[in-house]
Formats: sequence, structure tokens, C-alpha cells
Amino acid sequence: MSSVDYVLIPPLISAVFSGVLVFFPISRKTKTLFSWLIGSLASLLSATLAIALLPLARMGRVQGSALGVWLELGPLKAEATYYLDAWSIMLAISSSVLTFLIVVFSWYYIGETRHAPRYYSLVSFFLFGMLLLVLSDSLLLTFLGWEITSLCSWGLISFYYYLPGKNGVKAGLSGQKAIVTTGIADIGFVVALFALSIQSAPTFSIFALTKSTVCPVIGTGLLLAAAGKSAQFPLHIWISSTDRVDIDAMQGPTTVSALIHAATMVNAGVYLVGRLILMSPPEFVTIAVLYLGAVTSLYAGLCALGTQDIKRVLAYSTISQLGYMITALAVPGIGQFASLWHLLNHAMFKALLFLTAAVLIHSTHARKFDDLRGVMNQSKLVLVSLSIGFLSLSGIPPFSGFFSKDLIIETLWEHGETYQIGAVLLMISALLTATYSARAFRLLWGPPENSNPISFNFSSKISIVALAFLATFSTLLYYPLASWFDETGQETPHSLLSLGSASLVTLALVILGLGLGYFSSEIAQFLPQITKNLIQEGLYVDYILSHLFSSTAERSGNLASRVQTGAFYWNMIQFTMVAGIIGAVAYALQIGGL
Repeated sequence: MSSVDYVLIPPLISAVFSGVLVFFPISRKTKTLFSWLIGSLASLLSATLAIALLPLARMGRVQGSALGVWLELGPLKAEATYYLDAWSIMLAISSSVLTFLIVVFSWYYIGETRHAPRYYSLVSFFLFGMLLLVLSDSLLLTFLGWEITSLCSWGLISFYYYLPGKNGVKAGLSGQKAIVTTGIADIGFVVALFALSIQSAPTFSIFALTKSTVCPVIGTGLLLAAAGKSAQFPLHIWISSTDRVDIDAMQGPTTVSALIHAATMVNAGVYLVGRLILMSPPEFVTIAVLYLGAVTSLYAGLCALGTQDIKRVLAYSTISQLGYMITALAVPGIGQFASLWHLLNHAMFKALLFLTAAVLIHSTHARKFDDLRGVMNQSKLVLVSLSIGFLSLSGIPPFSGFFSKDLIIETLWEHGETYQIGAVLLMISALLTATYSARAFRLLWGPPENSNPISFNFSSKISIVALAFLATFSTLLYYPLASWFDETGQETPHSLLSLGSASLVTLALVILGLGLGYFSSEIAQFLPQITKNLIQEGLYVDYILSHLFSSTAERSGNLASRVQTGAFYWNMIQFTMVAGIIGAVAYALQIGGL
């Protein structure tokens, strides 16, 4: 067996074990304990084995698997191989390390419920899907991991479906919204795979494709899939929506939010765009990457200004930071480095913020800022962890977010006039990020107004202290990343700190944003009501998009139910006709050079 095979096996075993454990005739406490232990050990073992792959990160090589050739249709051969470089190995390490800390924390947050084994099974299967996605050289296996993460996110976001009343209904609808929204985007992935299969020399190897040029159909399809997975506008509504809508991924456990928004799923889209750019797509795809990320970052920052929910502030900030990573990838060479560095930095401090928020929510049973005023003063650990997280998110030196975020903006600014527009949009986004971070910090600061004490247990303290350490020192990842990128012939920055004019302007805007955010309550008194409403509702864009989504989903469901005749023969004819039309269109576009 390949050394990479061993990285994938532990979470798969854990997922099966915890899933089967549900049916064992043992006590609820014993089920919870065993599923938590096997989930923790599996993710820790995967993390250890992934770290052992680090010597291969500088090689950019393909390694075989014990599965060998698992699909062969004429000239088309799909091999179970792994592509090992800085991107795949560092994402495997960050995913497994953060999943381990989140699982450890979950003993405190999930508790001893009869649903705990289901939770740990889904989390382990989620990790397996993410590891398969980032380590595979075959796009077919990448797509398999891609869909596994979507399936698990549906199960985890709708985890609380069993709650009575509207909370259970909201959880169920939020899971459906997530899987349908990302599923719509995944059509692009399917079309791209089909286009690859009908080429004169078909291959699904990512390594081989990075040595060639892909056609517009493939480039556009993969970009659409990535936009859905990484919640880029307008496909962001599954992760977060305004308080009025209240149907989104935030209905799941806060530990799931940390898992999706820091460790796994949303990073998959960034990873896919990183691979796509190396396939030399048409120029319009690269420009689309540039403006898709920049516009998303700006819009999500605006939405975060008005929300009164601590989880949604963090969710919108995730969407905004993903926009930075996507935008950076439009710049070949150094953009790859900047995007990966910011992805790793963001994973650390965002997981820290979400798990600290989980402590506040678990202790106070509240998510609204009005109900959380002054909670930071009740615990020094909460104060320190939120300070590290928000300062990193804002991009204040010497915290990690400052270095990687400013490198992205400086890289765009130096790359030409077209890219400078993207840099300006990200500068404004940096101003908004600092503003909503300072606003959230002040609302959580001050005299305690919530009588519920902040409580920790041993597992929650371990996770938060570890994440605070990782978030503080993740800047140092610059040095191994720079070494690996240099050895594979890719461009890297000359030094850790290389401030240019764009970086200095960004820093000035961040400082301004901190002031605006801290005094936001006083400033709001001078704003007309219509302006405050527009800010609180995110210009009503999310409300409109969510309404369109729900109405479209309902009509599609009704249409699907009408064409089901109940007769297998006729239903298969309908399916074959639709599949044939889709295939014919894709083939026509392919031979037409589109």
C-alpha cells in the first residue's frame, strides 16, 4: 500500500465504526465516549501520517495507490493515484489537525446525546472526503471526495433536525439549501469531466492537465463548481444569509461551522481554482477568477456590518476571506503562494473564533450580540482567544492575517491595471473587515450583562489553547512554503515583510476601520433609517437570492414529481433523453473549441 493510503484509512474506519455503534445495545454514555475516542484518534493518526508526507511536498510528484486502475473504458483510463505537492499536503495536514481539535472540543459542546455517534461518524467521513479530494491526482476521485463533503455537510448542517418546533424545521431546510446550492454548482464539475472524457487524448490526471491547456468548457465548469463550494457570490447563500432569512449553515452546531468554514469544505473550492489556474485556462476564466473573488469579498464584508448574530459575522467574514484567496489565484506564480499562505492562516484563526463563539453560545444559550454584551470580561481565556482571532482577521501586525492579506493586495497592485481594480476592491474589503471586527469586539466587551457564567471543561480548554498558539505563530509557515515553492520553480516573495504602497494604504484603511467599528453605535445615530436598514439587510440581496432559491427549488420539485409516471420503463426513457441532450450540448461545445 502507498503511504498516502494510510492517511485516508483512519477516518474511514472511524466513520463506519461510529455509524454502526448507533445500533449497539449499550448505554448512551458508552456510545458517545467510544465514538468520540475513535474520532479523535482517527483524525490524530491521519494528521500524524499527513505530516510524515512533508518531505514529498517539494517534489510535486504523483504516487500510486493500492487500488491501481479502477476504471478503464477504451482509451480512457482512471488510475487511483495521488498528486503530492505543497497544496495537497498542507491542506491534508491542516484539515486533519483542525478536525482533531474540533472533535476533541466536541466532547464539551455536543455532550452525551443519542445523536452523538451520528455526529462523529459524519465528521470522520467528512475528513475522509476532504483528504481524498485534496490528495487525489485523478479528477474523478477528486469529484468523489467533493461529493462526500457535500453529503456530510448536509447531514451536519441539519444535525438538529430532531429539535421540536421551528428550530428543527430550520435545521432541516438549511441542510437542504446547502446541498442543493452546491449541487447546482457541481453541474459545472460534471460537464468538465465529460468534456475531458471526449478529448482526443482523454485524461483525468491533474498532474498531466497542469502541463497542458484546457478548453473554455472545462475551465468554466470547474470555476462554477469551485464558486459553489467556496461560497462565492451569488452562491454564498448556503453558508450565511441575513438575519431576516435565517436559513443557512449557521443552523448547525457551531463546531460544524468551525469544521466547514476553517478546516475542510470551503477550502476545497480554493484548492480546485488553484489547480485550474495551473491548467492554463483561457484568459476570460482568469479574469472571472479575479473579479469573482474581489466582488464576493467586498459584498460579504458589507453584509457582516449589519448582522446581530455572532456566528453570521464569522460566516460572512469567511466568505470575504475566501474571496481574497480566490482573487490571489488570478496572478500566476506568486499568487498561488499568497493564496495558500492566507488559506492556512485563516484556517487557524477562524477555527479559533468559531470555537470560542461555541463556548459563549454553549454557556449563555444566546447568539445575538445584545444577549452577549460583556461576556469577554468573564473569562481571560475568552478575552485572549477572541483578541488573537479578531486582530488576525482584521490584519493588524504582527498577527498572521496582516502578512498574507497584504501580500495578496500588493501582488495584485504590482501586476497591472486590470488587477489593480481587484486590489482596490480588496482594500475596501479590508476596511470593512476591520470595522465589523471592532464592532463585534466592542459589543462583547464592557460590563457583563449576561448572568450565565462562562464554563469550560478540559477538552474545550485544550482545543482553544492549541488553536490560539497555532493562530499566533502560523505566520511562520511562510518559510517552509517559500522553500517548497522555490524548489518546484514557482515564484515566491523576497521576504516575509515587503511592504509597498498598496500595503501601507491598506494598513491605514484597517486602522480607520477599527475606529469606525469601535464607535459604530455612536455613528449609527446620525445615519438615516433607510441607510441602517440597507446595511442590516445586506442591501436585501440575500433576501432576494434566498427567495429565488426557494421558489426555484419548489418549482423544480413539482416538475420532477409530474414527470414521474410510476413506470420504470418510461422514467428511464425520460432520463435518457435529458442525459442525451446534455451530452450532445457538451460535445458540440467541445468540438466547437468552446
